[in-house]
Amino acid sequence: MLSENNDIACAAWVGDRLASLLERMLEISALSCTHLGGEGPLVRALASRLGIPHLDDPRSLARADSPATLIMDPGTPLSSEVLTAMMDATSNAGRPLLSMTPRPSLVLDQIEDTTHALESGTPPRPMPLFRTLRSGRRLIEATAAFGTPSTATVEVTGPALQGTLGTRLLDAVDLLSEWFGWPGTVQAIATRNAPASDLASRILAVARYSDGRAATIIAGADGGRHSRSVTIHGEAGRLHYANGAVDWSDADGRQIELETPVPSHPDDLARELVESVESAIADRTPLRPLDAMLDLLASCETAMLSTRTGETESFDSVRAMLGRV
Repeated sequence: MLSENNDIACAAWVGDRLASLLERMLEISALSCTHLGGEGPLVRALASRLGIPHLDDPRSLARADSPATLIMDPGTPLSSEVLTAMMDATSNAGRPLLSMTPRPSLVLDQIEDTTHALESGTPPRPMPLFRTLRSGRRLIEATAAFGTPSTATVEVTGPALQGTLGTRLLDAVDLLSEWFGWPGTVQAIATRNAPASDLASRILAVARYSDGRAATIIAGADGGRHSRSVTIHGEAGRLHYANGAVDWSDADGRQIELETPVPSHPDDLARELVESVESAIADRTPLRPLDAMLDLLASCETAMLSTRTGETESFDSVRAMLGRV
């Protein structure tokens, strides 16, 4: 059990492909589901097995009386109109709205709609977001002793069935902001598993910052287990994080810290999602202010734009499109 609090509950809008993931979240924790929504037969069947109401409209689900509302349908992003209505409903009720797809899509021609949605109410909390998880906070605390990094590489990858490329990009950029802030420019390329596919499966980006520092970002939705790795370099040497363990050696190669890696587990993502819900309900991780959320989205959008133009793109230019510069 991840929690002893039997009052941890949620209403969830779920796509068929993640119905089993939600069910697993309920099985391994004290989390319960009060209402279930989604258009697929597997979601309806799950609601029937759980003996809870099934709702056809995500806006109705957001109005359901539950401690938290989840959006777990990365394959079918909600429209800005629907997302705005859900944000209004949950904000007025004073309960958190969490989403595995924190904005309709990372597409420039939807920026105005997305900005309007985000400015209309409390934006959804991205989940899972490494910076807000216990493991992420522990890494950030460890790097406080390391000092200011000059360069970093962050990789966030996993199977397409468990999250979108855009969400993993956002997770990586969000973590980098702890040490680097927001980039000045980003140059990125996108690759596809199938040459004929219109959908990118992996993004490789180089972010440059106004103080001369730089970071590499790798985000993937092209298979493999759900995982993250971080490497930072600076005057204090090299610190690498992977599989829940820190490996830090100084500039002369002397070992400062070396932890034992934690074996991966099939329930890793389910556990992170449960922790995200519990943390949001308990308000342990306050939501970013709107301006900071728009900065985060603009950073991701700058990388996405670069994959389409093949050019180095300016964060400030994209941020201006989102307003509130």
